[in-house]
Amino acid sequence: MIQSSRKSSIFSLSNSKAFLIIGVLITFFMSVNLVKAIQENRQVQQGIDKLQLQLSDLNKQNQNLNTTLDYTKTDLFVEEEARNRLNLKKTDEIVVSLPPDKVAIREQSSAEYKAIQDRSQQPNPRKWFDYFFAGSTNSSSSTTN
Repeated sequence: MIQSSRKSSIFSLSNSKAFLIIGVLITFFMSVNLVKAIQENRQVQQGIDKLQLQLSDLNKQNQNLNTTLDYTKTDLFVEEEARNRLNLKKTDEIVVSLPPDKVAIREQSSAEYKAIQDRSQQPNPRKWFDYFFAGSTNSSSSTTN
C-alpha cells in the first residue's frame, strides 16, 4: 500500500501542471544556452578563419622577404648597387654620360611626338575645330620651343 501511494504520488506529480511548467522552463533555458553556445562557436570559427588567412599572407610575405634577402647576398646585387649608388665601374668598362639638358630635350621631343600621334588619330572635324578655336594655344606653345 505504501508503494502504491508512492507510485500514485509520483504519477500525479508527473501529470501536474507545475511539473510541466518547470520542464518547459528548463527546456527553454537549455535551448537559449545552446543557441548562445552555437553563436559563440561560429564567431570563434570565423576568427580562426581570419587568423589563418592572415597567417598565410604573412607566410607569403616572409617567403618574399627571404627571397629578397637571398638576392641581396648575391654578387650580382652587390655589383648592381655599386654601379647605381656608388657610381663604380668594372676595370674594362667605359662609362658614357650625357649632359642633362640633352636628356631633357630628348624627353620633350618624345612628348611632342606622342602629342602629334594623338592628334593624327583624331577625326577630321575635331582637327578643324582645334585648328580654328584651340589652335591659338597650340601654336603659341609650339613657337616658344
